[in-house]
Amino acid sequence: MRPSGGFPGSGAGRPQLAGGPDQLPTLQAQSGQQGKVNRPYPGHAPTRTRIGKVRTKERTDKLLELLQSEKARILSATISREADRWFVSLTCEVERPEPEPREVQGPEDVVGIDVGLEAFAVLSDGTRIKPPKPLGKALRLLKRRSKQLSRKQRKTIVEWNPETGEERKRTVFSRNYEKAALRLARLHRHIRNIRQDFLHKVTTELAKAKPVLVVEDLNVRGLARNGSLSRAILDVGWGAFRRMLEYKCAW
Repeated sequence: MRPSGGFPGSGAGRPQLAGGPDQLPTLQAQSGQQGKVNRPYPGHAPTRTRIGKVRTKERTDKLLELLQSEKARILSATISREADRWFVSLTCEVERPEPEPREVQGPEDVVGIDVGLEAFAVLSDGTRIKPPKPLGKALRLLKRRSKQLSRKQRKTIVEWNPETGEERKRTVFSRNYEKAALRLARLHRHIRNIRQDFLHKVTTELAKAKPVLVVEDLNVRGLARNGSLSRAILDVGWGAFRRMLEYKCAW
């Protein structure tokens, strides 16, 4: 969290969430520090001091049971904003037994995965998984809303600190600009949610189906430098797919 709305020495203004132009604005609180995270109430309410009781969409009963039985401990909470929605992510330390490794009974228990663009993944048994390509399907609408945002009014105001004589520039946005920016942010969130939902479903199904999965090792960052294929490569999410598959197979 950072103060805003004043020159050095003139006092802090309204708090803002930290985050760059390409990052989600976030606010993190460590347990045991000022502004610490308290145990959630039964139902939908984790709490944080100085903010108070926060109602969530997902229930927190299971987490409360683990906390009461001293099998879990909340380390921190990260509050983030996506467009006009707020999310809280709790980092917890949980006691859980080590998963038992599944035994390989035969060659049919080993599956190779070949990722691609036309077919997101082709398994060694011939199964083909098609990608949703959310960015490609929403590209025209994304360009239209980006143009609408660029046409909205905004102006830069120059302010002077009478004590130090320092110059400060501040950008003022119109109400129509804020509305257009919110519509564009909602579309970006919709595209991201479609991709994340697809990747979670595919990786969960693969991790549960076979004990051994073999994925080709691709230099995604290097392939994304290809100007003609970079958008399609980033749209399918090869890097996130492999990362999800690794930690889900470890479970």
